[in-house]
Amino acid sequence: MRTAWIIVLAAIVAAEIAARAILWSPMVQMDIGTPRKYFSVEAIGDWGADQDNIWIDHRALPFYVHINAQGFRTIEDMDRRKFQILALGDSYTFGLFVSSHDIWTRVAEQILIKEKGYALQIQNAGLPGTTIIDHLAYLNEKGSRAKPNLVLLGVHENDLGDLRIEGTQILPTREDFRRMAEDGEQRFYGLRGFLGRHLALYSAARAVKDSFLRRAATAEVRRIQQAFAPTPAPSEDETPQPSDPKYQALSKRYEQLFKSAVETARGLDAKVAVIYLPGVSPRSRAARPLIEILIERLALDLGLPLLNLTEEMARHDYRTVTLLSPVAGQERYYNDSHLSRFGHIIAGRAIARFLDEELGVAFPRLAGGS
Repeated sequence: MRTAWIIVLAAIVAAEIAARAILWSPMVQMDIGTPRKYFSVEAIGDWGADQDNIWIDHRALPFYVHINAQGFRTIEDMDRRKFQILALGDSYTFGLFVSSHDIWTRVAEQILIKEKGYALQIQNAGLPGTTIIDHLAYLNEKGSRAKPNLVLLGVHENDLGDLRIEGTQILPTREDFRRMAEDGEQRFYGLRGFLGRHLALYSAARAVKDSFLRRAATAEVRRIQQAFAPTPAPSEDETPQPSDPKYQALSKRYEQLFKSAVETARGLDAKVAVIYLPGVSPRSRAARPLIEILIERLALDLGLPLLNLTEEMARHDYRTVTLLSPVAGQERYYNDSHLSRFGHIIAGRAIARFLDEELGVAFPRLAGGS
C-alpha cells in the first residue's frame, strides 16, 4: 500500500514538473486589463469605488484609471449640490486607453467649470462593450440612486451590432460583468487563484477547460455573425433599407430599448440628450453606418438634442484622433481604433459647446460666479 502511494505521489510530482516544463511557469492571475470582477452592485456607478490603477488592456497602451467613491470614472467624488450629468456609453465613453484626466467627459466638465463657471459634474458611467440594453438596465437598477439632472446617451457605430447577442447564450456585457463579480465573491475564488499561481497542473487543467469554453463561445459568435449579412452601404441620396429581415428586427429592437431608456430617464425627472461618437478609421468613413441614421431619426421623433460628432472628427487625420497607425505598404492598421487623447480633447470641446449652447439648460453657477 505504501509503495502504491509513493508511486502516485511520484507520478503527481513528475506530472507537475512536466507541466511546468511545458508551461514554463504556473498561470498567474493579475488584476490588469479591464478588471470585470470590480463591477459593483453596491456603488451608484458600476465600478468598484475608490480605484487608482494602471490598467493594461493592451500591452502597448497602459492607461491611468481613477474611479471615485460612487463608482464612476470621474476624478472628484459626487457633490449633490452641483448639477449632475450622467454619461452612459461603451468604451468610447469610458475612454479606453486614455487617462482619466483626458477623457471627453472630464474635458467637457472642466471647460464648463473653468471657462463658464458652472457648478456641475459629469459622472462617467461608461462600460466597455455595452450597448443600449445595458444602459437601460443601469437606469432601471441604479438611476434612482444616481439622481441625474441630465442623462447623456453615448452612441457608437457598433451599438446596433452589439445588440445581436440578445437571445443567445452570450450575456449582455453588463450582466456578464455582474456574473463575474458574483463569481469573485464565491468561497472558492481565492483557492482557485492560489492553485493557479502555485500549481502548473491546475493551470494546465484550466487551460484545457478554457479551450473547450472558448471553442463553444467561438462557435456561438460565428453563428451570430453568419445570421447577419454585412450592413449594406447606403447611396448618397437614400436611406439604407436592409433587405435582410433580421436587420429590420434588430433595428426595431434597438428602437424599443432606446425609447424605454429615454422614458426611464425622463421618469427620473432628468433631461436626455444624445452624443453620437463615430468610428473615425478610414474604413468607417466610407459610408454612414445604419445606427447613425437610426439614432438621428429617434432623436427627432423623441425631441432629443443630438450632437453628431462625425463632421467634427472628419476634420482631423484619423492617425491623430485615434490610436490607429497604418502598416507600410498594406491596407491594414495596427494598435487600436479607439479615440486617442487628442481625439477625446476634440470630442470634449465639441460636447462642452453643445451642452452650453444647445440644451437650453440654465446650469447653476459656482459660488461667487456671475
